[in-house]
Amino acid sequence: MKLLLTTTLLFIFTALASAHACAVPRPAFSGLFEADVIIRGTFINYEVLKMHSKARVTFEVSEILKGSAGHGELSAVWEHSNVPDRWNGPKDAIVALRRSGTAEADYSIVQPRCGLAEISGAKDKRTIVRVIGRMSK
Repeated sequence: MKLLLTTTLLFIFTALASAHACAVPRPAFSGLFEADVIIRGTFINYEVLKMHSKARVTFEVSEILKGSAGHGELSAVWEHSNVPDRWNGPKDAIVALRRSGTAEADYSIVQPRCGLAEISGAKDKRTIVRVIGRMSK
């Protein structure tokens, strides 16, 4: 009986902790803190690598807001449990990237555990630059 009670309590507390991790709303642009590189670029190509879970997105880099990356085309892998069949994000975007070094791409799009991918429209640039400025202080 004691073992059953202990197991039940352990299960309940574990479930509460994991549910709480995603129940707390993340601040806007919080994934920027996890990024190695943040670029502003124009969408070029979208290729599904694994249906509904992995895609490669290619951008033409027009500006580097944080970190260092080459200009020209840059591809990044986007992994998520619900990757769309086709690109429906902004044509001009600001994207937070993490170095991945896989065979598929050198970067992966920052995907917080309980949030949306860090892909913003270029209209959010002023706010994002302010967030990046605060990170460096």
